[in-house]
Amino acid sequence: MRKLCLFLCVALFLSTGCQQRSGDAKPNDDSQAKQDEDKKEQKPAEVTIAEVTHAKFLETLKEHKGKVVLVDFWSTNCIPCMEKFPKVVKLNKEHGKDGLVCVSAAIICEKDKALNFLNKQNAAMPNYLVEDEAEAQKHWDFTGIPAYYILDRNGDVLKNGRFSDSVFETVHFEDAEKVALAELAKKK
Repeated sequence: MRKLCLFLCVALFLSTGCQQRSGDAKPNDDSQAKQDEDKKEQKPAEVTIAEVTHAKFLETLKEHKGKVVLVDFWSTNCIPCMEKFPKVVKLNKEHGKDGLVCVSAAIICEKDKALNFLNKQNAAMPNYLVEDEAEAQKHWDFTGIPAYYILDRNGDVLKNGRFSDSVFETVHFEDAEKVALAELAKKK
């Protein structure tokens, strides 16, 4: 008798667990179509990277005149660069609407590796692979990466807006971020 009672309890439990509850009702075709449409609208922005010479890179920076620009020189061969890069992406997402543009300038790396990394970071911002890194290093005067530069709304590098890793000093992204946000807060 006990076995029969146990069997009935288990059967009852399993049968009620498999039934669809009223709150679990499948959406009708109209609501499913609406959900599909919403997903299409929320599609993440495409991440791209353009291969450019340093001269062309400088030209692209002029396109952001009127905005505060943070330029980030980095490489997929640089662990500190890759560790700090998500902060650049976050800064761009949080303050892009306010007039800040973060520009990623990859050097000394392969395009496929750089694009793969950028996609993993969802870095939907201006991304460039600067082909002649020696020219970039000479122009921007950095010896190590990551290197950050803050440009004012006129496109000029701020006196206090140069942050570059070297053998003797480690760059803290937060310092560059503070300068960029302070410049952003200034009236146009």
